[in-house]
Amino acid sequence: MVRMMLAEIKKITGLVLLFISYISSAETPIKKLHYQYNDKVVIWITNQLCIDKKINKEYPYIAMAIRVDGDTMPGCYKNVDDDIKIQWIGGDFSVFPANVFLIPLLKNDV
Repeated sequence: MVRMMLAEIKKITGLVLLFISYISSAETPIKKLHYQYNDKVVIWITNQLCIDKKINKEYPYIAMAIRVDGDTMPGCYKNVDDDIKIQWIGGDFSVFPANVFLIPLLKNDV
């Protein structure tokens, strides 16, 4: 029960972050790139500004991991040399080569 509530709160938080950032950057065209992490998760990065005041000075742009079941994990990212470093809102971080975000999605995936 608690786990389900936490998952719903996380999902709602992610959607709220995306909505607020959409409103705040309405004049700037939104650009998104994705990385298919595995057959269940796609990670998106955008040119939208991160609104989490705890991390947006170091990680200026929004990232989002989306599972096939619709669960989301929001974060913010920055470029580090040829890599993308994502600071997830829950505290963890991930580092990926920047070029993986340029590979097309497979058909029928997230």
